[in-house]
Formats: sequence, C-alpha cells, structure tokens
Amino acid sequence: KAIADEFTTRGFHIADQREYLPPLVANEGVLTKRKPNKALQADIEYAIGLAKSVAAMDVGQTVVVKDRVPLAVEAIEGTNEAIRSGGALGGEGVVVAKATRPKHDFRFDVPTVGLQTMALLEEIGAAALVLEAGCGFLLDRDEFLARADRAKIVVVARTVGS
Repeated sequence: KAIADEFTTRGFHIADQREYLPPLVANEGVLTKRKPNKALQADIEYAIGLAKSVAAMDVGQTVVVKDRVPLAVEAIEGTNEAIRSGGALGGEGVVVAKATRPKHDFRFDVPTVGLQTMALLEEIGAAALVLEAGCGFLLDRDEFLARADRAKIVVVARTVGS
C-alpha cells in the first residue's frame, strides 16, 4: 500500500480492479436457478452479516454457518481451510459467506470465488454461498453457476451495510 500511495503522489492512478473487469463482479441477486427457502434465507442473512463483522475486525473474509450458528471463521488458514473446517463441523447444508472490510482496497484485493471454491462447496454439501454484491469476482461464471445448479447450491450476491 505504501508503494501504491507513493505512485499516487507522483500522479499515477492505480485502479480498482473491478473498474476494468465488470463482467467478473457478482451483482445483487440470486444467481442460481434455485432460490432460498425461508430457513436458508435466514442463514444467508446471518452469514453475510457475520462475515462483514469479521472482515471489519480484519480477521478474515469468510465464515461458515448452519442454523445461524458460526462453525468456522477464516483466519490465517485461509478461505479453503475455513470452508473445509466448517463443512466438517456442520455437515451438509452449511452456508458459506464472503465479505469485505470497511474501506477495502480493491486495487490489490478483490475477494474471488471460482471453480476450486465450487469443488469445495460440492465436497462439503453446502446449501448456499453468499457474496457481498458488487465487491467480489466470480470466475468462470457460467460453469460455476451450472455446477451450483446441479449440486442444488444457492448462490446469492447480497448488499450489506458497512
């Protein structure tokens, strides 16, 4: 960040990655054919709120919950291990959420999910993945969402307050 700030003071503009890659951004809404039922919607809302709170503490960006109970919070182990751990504890039907910190610097870090993430979600039998709308990248979107539909995993991009 210090190097980027120095470049900025010298007149260079370091862009938010989302500026140049808008097709990758997960925009607001349910992205899969399957829609969440009332119970799953409650877990989705709880999970993204918790992920946003955890990110605000600069701990991590991902949480795993089930029945509004936190099962895993990403820390130093990273997203994949948090998902595995939460899946092992909660079994099928967990909700995985990924959010950003307040004043997140998208020049260097855009939370991203892709086919590796989908493989983990399939492996643990996740019920849903919720991303913060407008803040993350969804790689290989068509294949990602097709696999989610086949596995009956709801994928939602949700706007959250800071």
